Amino acid sequence: MPVQLPRDLTRKIFFVLFLLFAITMLHYFTPTRYSSYHEIYRRCYYIPIILASFWFGLYGGLGTSLLISLIYFPHVLRDWGGHLLTENLSRTMEIVLYNAVGLITGYLAQHLAAERTRYRTTAYELQETNKELRQKTEALEQAYHSLSQKSAELEKTYQDLRTRTQEVFAIEKQLQRVDRLAALGNLSATLAHEIRNPLASIKGTAEILKDKFDPTAQEYEFVQILIAETERLNLALTNFLTFAGTQKPDQAVSNVATVLHHVIALLKPQLTQSAVQVNIAEEGELFHARINSEQLKQVFLNLILNAIQAMTSSGQITIQLIELPENIRVSIADTGPGIPPAEAENIFTPFFSTRANGAGLGLSIASKIVNTYNGSLSLDQSYTNGARFLISLPSAPKPL
Repeated sequence: MPVQLPRDLTRKIFFVLFLLFAITMLHYFTPTRYSSYHEIYRRCYYIPIILASFWFGLYGGLGTSLLISLIYFPHVLRDWGGHLLTENLSRTMEIVLYNAVGLITGYLAQHLAAERTRYRTTAYELQETNKELRQKTEALEQAYHSLSQKSAELEKTYQDLRTRTQEVFAIEKQLQRVDRLAALGNLSATLAHEIRNPLASIKGTAEILKDKFDPTAQEYEFVQILIAETERLNLALTNFLTFAGTQKPDQAVSNVATVLHHVIALLKPQLTQSAVQVNIAEEGELFHARINSEQLKQVFLNLILNAIQAMTSSGQITIQLIELPENIRVSIADTGPGIPPAEAENIFTPFFSTRANGAGLGLSIASKIVNTYNGSLSLDQSYTNGARFLISLPSAPKPL
């Protein structure tokens, strides 16, 4: 009986093959006198290589680059004279680069996937260990209650044991965070060096290609998908770099209200598409806080995007800005399903996500940014009509 591939995997394979076929047809059917077009076409081959690397790992990236080499090499021989090491040296080296990019990006993507699997396995094992420790602690508590009437000395021993157990839990959480951040730092540095620059080239090339097609054409839609996927990959890299890096507060002063309205304007397409309404209430005049405006923008983007994604069809986001003598308070509430109490204590933990396809870094990054500027970000667990996050930032005088 033939093996049936999952539908999502099949779509990805067909999309990569379609890109290979489309780019190859452009090469073979465009006369060589249009050399500038061929320069664009041959760089477009990096797109399916990188997509295959992220979707299928090392074998996907390297296999795609080898396939491209096989179908592009005859074009060089037939249409460009076959002078591989003289007139066509750049095209020959491009074939070598195809395979180098396929090997590097495939290895990095596969390594990243393996690291994620290892972290999940480690987290599960730590959770089981923590459960056993809790069970043992509960047993010790029962023993203490049964013996507390007999000896005050045993009571003191129990208190010491309980304190040490809590210290072990705190140290265990710190070790988990250190291990994750160390691995994340190494991965993010490698990803930034090897992938971010090619992603910028790919996006620029795709935006050039987009202008070549009619907006109603299917190719235009494919290029739009390509640009969106490139931006998604770049955002993933940015999240890794932001969370792994060490942030230092500066002396910048931002207008919280201005930054918030700018973020709402940026998110207008997502709000319209999701049929989500935003209501903003302001109690004050200046709303100046001591925080970098770009970092504050990232905090608002993470929180509001989470709220939009939590409301699957439609809903409402209510934002309140309150200016106090010593701080600026911001409340962001949505009408989504809310966050269960069992998950509430973990939402700011790196890599923890309530969504199946979530990276688990958005709230961690937002919390880290706010804490860097001596502020606080918390979940209002008393709110029952959805989820509400509370931000407090130190206020600052109006800049001169």
